[in-house]
Formats: sequence, C-alpha cells, structure tokens
Amino acid sequence: MWSQKTHVIKGFEALNAKNFGIALEVFNRSQSSHPSIASFGLFKLYFDSKEFNSVDSAWHYLHRSMQFFVTDSIQLKSNLRAMLYSLGWTRSNLWEQYQALANEKFEALTEAENLQGLTEFLESNPQFRQYAEVERYRDSLWLDLCDNRDLFCLMGLKSKSPSSFFREEIERQIDVKSFEGWVVNNTESELSTYLQYHPYSRYIVPAQDELYRIFVQKQDTNEYQRFLKRYPSNRNVNKIWKAYFHASIGNYEPAKMLIFLSLHPDYPFKDQVVQELKWYGKVLFPIMNQKDLYGFMDEEGSLVVGFAYEEVNDFHEGLAAVMKNSRYGVITTNGEVAVEFVYDLISDFQSGHAIVKIEDKFGLIDRNGKTVIPCVYEDLQFVFTDLLLFLEDGQYGVMNLQGQRKIAPKFPDFLPVDDNFALVSDGQGKGVLHSSLDLLIPCASDEIKIINEGFLVKNQGKTGVVDFLGRQVVPCDYDEISPTIFPFLLVRKDKKFFHLSTKNWRIVTVPTEVFEGWKEVSVFNGSNFLVQRKGNQYWVDTLGKLTKATKLPTVEFSGQNLVANQTSNGNLGIFDRQGTALTGMDFQEVQLLENGFMKTMKNDKWGIYNLNGSLIADNRFDEVVFWPKVELFLTEMDGKKGVIDLTGSMLLENKFDAIKVHSEQFLSMSLENQLLYFNFKTGKMVKLIE
Repeated sequence: MWSQKTHVIKGFEALNAKNFGIALEVFNRSQSSHPSIASFGLFKLYFDSKEFNSVDSAWHYLHRSMQFFVTDSIQLKSNLRAMLYSLGWTRSNLWEQYQALANEKFEALTEAENLQGLTEFLESNPQFRQYAEVERYRDSLWLDLCDNRDLFCLMGLKSKSPSSFFREEIERQIDVKSFEGWVVNNTESELSTYLQYHPYSRYIVPAQDELYRIFVQKQDTNEYQRFLKRYPSNRNVNKIWKAYFHASIGNYEPAKMLIFLSLHPDYPFKDQVVQELKWYGKVLFPIMNQKDLYGFMDEEGSLVVGFAYEEVNDFHEGLAAVMKNSRYGVITTNGEVAVEFVYDLISDFQSGHAIVKIEDKFGLIDRNGKTVIPCVYEDLQFVFTDLLLFLEDGQYGVMNLQGQRKIAPKFPDFLPVDDNFALVSDGQGKGVLHSSLDLLIPCASDEIKIINEGFLVKNQGKTGVVDFLGRQVVPCDYDEISPTIFPFLLVRKDKKFFHLSTKNWRIVTVPTEVFEGWKEVSVFNGSNFLVQRKGNQYWVDTLGKLTKATKLPTVEFSGQNLVANQTSNGNLGIFDRQGTALTGMDFQEVQLLENGFMKTMKNDKWGIYNLNGSLIADNRFDEVVFWPKVELFLTEMDGKKGVIDLTGSMLLENKFDAIKVHSEQFLSMSLENQLLYFNFKTGKMVKLIE
C-alpha cells in the first residue's frame, strides 16, 4: 500500500518535471487504488499542459476526482494527506477548479451556440455558480430557434425550463402560435372557437374585439340580435346593444324607442332611454333675431327659448351649452339654467358629462353642473367612448369619467382614430393603443397609418401591415404599400409593384414595372389591372398577359372607374375597370368625390356621375360640393344654393343664400335674412312663426 502511495506521488513529481508520458502512465495505473488522487493528477495533466490539453478530458477527470475524494481521504495518513493538500488536492480547490472549468465549458458552448450541449450541461451541473446565466442563455437560443418552428418547440422549452427568465415571452409566443393556428382568416367561426377553447389567453380581448368588429360592419339588426344571443359574455356586448338600439330607432323617433324597450326590457341602458325620451321630446333649432342673439324654436316653428344668447350649441342629451355675457353655461330644453354661466367653454354632453374650460385649463362637470374633475389639465377630450384623454406637462394620459387615472401621462402624441384605437408615440417610436388600454403595437415604429384592414407600419424606410389583432400579416419588407377601393393592396418593392389580397395576404398579381401615376391607375379589381407599355396603358390579367387590345394614352386618376383621354382635343371620358367607355370624351375636367362619385365639367358647368358611370345630374351647376356626413350634394347656380340627393332628385331648389348641414337629419338655410331648417328625411321645412 505504501509503495502504491509513493508511486502515485511520483506521478505528481513527473508532472512537475514535465515528464508527461511518465505522469500519464503512473496516474492511469493508480486509477483503481486511488481514483480521486490519480484523477486529480490526470485533470492537471489535461488542464495545465499544452501537449495534453483537453478541456473534455480535464472535465471528466475533475468530476471523477470530486466523486471519490472522501474515499481516498479516509485511506491516507496525515503526512501524505498534507503533501497532497500542498499539491492542490483539497475539497475547496477541487470545487474552485470545477467552477473555473465549468465556466470555460460554458463559454465554449456559448461561442458555438450549442443548444443541445447547453441543455446537457445544465442537467449534469446543477451546482455551477452561474447556472442561472447558463439557463438564461440556453433559453434565449431556444426561443430564437422557435421563431420559425411550430408550437411544440415552445411547449418543449416551457416544459424543460418552467421558471425561465423568459417565461412571460414564452407564454406570449405560445399564445401567438396557438392563436395563429386557430385563427387564420379572422372568420367568426375561427374566433368563436378559439375563445371557447382558450378562455385564459392574452388574445381574449383582441379576439373579442375582432368578433365585435365583424358584426358591427354588417350593420344588420338580425346579426346584432344573433351576437347578443350567442356571445353574451363578450366585452363589447354593451356596444352591440347600443348599435342595435340606434339601428332600430331611426333618428331618435320616440315611437320606435318605446317599441324597442317593449321588445327588449333587458336593454342595459333602459333607464337612460327613458330619460332620453324626456330629453328628446322636442327637437329644437337655434334661431337668431335682428340683434344677433340666439334662441330656439321647435319643429312647429314656435319660439321655445327666447333670444338671449350670443352663441349656442345644439342640444345633446337634453342640454345645450350657450354663451351669455361672454361666459358659457348650460340650459335645458325648456330654457332653464342647468349650469351657471361661469365657463370659458363647454363641450356637448356625452354620457351625462361635459368638458369645461376656465383660463386655459380643462375639467369635467356632470349634467347638474357638479365638478367631477377640476379645471387643472392642459387639455381634456373624450376618448374610447367612456374615457378621457388628458394632457399634463406636455404628456398625454387616460383617465375614467371619475378622474381615476388608467394610464399615467407618458405619450407626447396621442391621436384617437375610432372607438377602439389611437395612434400614440412615446418619444422613441410610434405605436397603437387599444381601447383595452393595452398597446396593440409597441411604440417602436417610424410611421403608422390605419387602413380598412389594419395598420400600415413603417420601420427603417420599409412598410408592412399589422392587423387589428396586432399580428404582423405583411412583413416590413416593402418600399410602399397603398390601400385601394377593392380588397387588395398595391405594393411596391424596388421598381416593381404587385397586389396583395387582404383576405389571405397572398400575392395575386405578377411584379410589374412602375410608371408615372401607377398608384392611381393600376388598381386590381379581381381580374385585371392597367400597366404601361410604350407610353400607353393596357389591361393585363393576374399573369401579366394582355386581356384586351384597348389602350388609354392618358389616365388622369382613378377610383372605382377611370378617367382617361383617348382624343387629340384633350377632353376626358369615364371608363370602367374592364375598359368599357361609360361616357363620351366630353369633359374639360373630372374630379373624384369622397363617395366615389365624379363631378364633371362640360361647357364650364358641373354635373355628377355615380359609381356606375351613370349621369345623375347634368352639367348645369356653377359648383357642386359633396357632404359625406349626410350623403347629399350642395349645388350652386347664379350664386344661389340648392341640394340634390345621390339619385339626382332635387331636395331644395337653387334659391337659398346659404345652406349648411345642421345635423344628421336637418339642413339649415338662409333666405332673405330668414333662418330656416329642412328635414331632408321627411321633406318638412321648419321656420319661426312670427
């Protein structure tokens, strides 16, 4: 035994003398008698010497030395133990050597980005001091790997590393992959099934909102009823109720409101409707006397509120903001003062509240004039139907109608685009805030624009599309993307353009060389589009093949139809998108209106053509203006104003000095200094009875 002990010591002597071959032979022979001491010698041989350097071998023998350390220690006499301790064979030194070597091993695996090796390393080295760092790096590699793989990749990571530093991101991506697997085309069936089987997904809110959007777009009372019956727990059920109510009652007709309540006693806003019936018992109209003071008359022409006010707003929720002695207050429909005249400005009432202003500061009052939020804010606006946008120290935040802050002021820019979304900026980038007050799109984009199908997002000069659920449906790889009147997007990359279907986000036409005016001209209608060849425009199909010989030398602009020139005299004509001429080449000028109709000039007079290229008003007017809010046309002849509807029927003759839109049901007119109102839905004229 003593000779064997002496023999193993000779291995360290040979190692010190750099007789590595002798040391190797001694330590190998001593493996059975002194496994820990001999392995420690081999560890030093493979770790310290250049000739035998091998991290894997050193790793193996260091583990073995630690494994048998206690066994060898018991057999040794104190003097030999002391000698070995001086050589570094101690528990603490083995532990430190293990940590150092493990760190070197980790660095090698990190440099190689060896995911499998890192996983095996974690399984076999739970005592490594930097275990958490190894796990974090391994999980980051695994997470990157899962980007282009299926859901099972993420599930494997979650199972292997349940307490991962990236657990929130792992859960988020699991939700994303799961959602994308279920909801491909954003159909009602996909969304409702997803909601049923994923009640705790973070996609619950946007999925419910998308389901709501699908139904609201239908504008069908039967569909509203089906939504209420099938999706009673949807977060937007009250919005559907309101949409159903407004679609059923016309223009706040009391009889229809009562019928609705009798058919739907469970309407959640029943009490409010009952109150509205009192408020809306009369429709009142502002009227001015010869002293430029306003009062209000009813639909019969009777003066209800006397001439006493310098400025007036319309009645909303039975209340109107009016100015007296340069201060604003609020009156009821019978002329009673509901809010004293102490404000610099008062908004229309909404949900029983109005925004008020005193000395450039804004606050909120209720319908009784009680201050709900004091006038301390730089700006205050209604947003997302029942919330408030406030400005403090140059930053926008969001609060409820009781003044409780839901989002601290942190956005230097905040632009509401509808009841569900707002474009915001945090100073670093632009994003989209959802009505749930979550960021649908993080503030990391250079530009964002809302379109019918979602949002155009621009980053580093490249544009893509994010849908209303926050999914990147078109990557930011393109130089330009433009919405069209059809369910296709015009996309440009380098000097070629093509079309994307917004139904499945697939390319549906061949790349085509761009030309001057291509965005206005080359709109795809589902079967063909225009390209330019040798200076002329030709119709081609989805494969880029000519569909007909018709050519248009000049196309000035396009909507659902095209306006083009085929003659040498420079006159214009209207063509459909199949290339068929809808009119002669008779017009000096053609302008596209907001509703897709066209106003045409012939012999210096304006006329109107509809979407189908059919004439609805001949060229006899000095001017034509479209009012999108009420979908009517204001016409002018010899300085006198009139109104026609979308069919060309004359609602008001051209005899009025001025005509304006008063509300969604009434127009206001001026005739020989008399203020009149016209109900264009019933054809009834309202004027003050002297």
